Amino acid sequence: MAKPTVIAHISDLHCGSRYHIPSLATRVVDELNELCPDIVVVTGDLTDMGFRQEFRQAHRMLESVE
Repeated sequence: MAKPTVIAHISDLHCGSRYHIPSLATRVVDELNELCPDIVVVTGDLTDMGFRQEFRQAHRMLESVE
């Protein structure tokens, strides 16, 4: 029997928002890395206002997903 494909879905990171909590984002990455999904799908709002620094923050977060 083939191993099932594990897909993780996260959304609405809102990097740069006053509601974005970096420690929770770190926890999400840690849990994703523990899960070892085959695919990670990221949808929704990566940033709050679309500023370059917010995209950089989102990029740093997502590149730490193994």
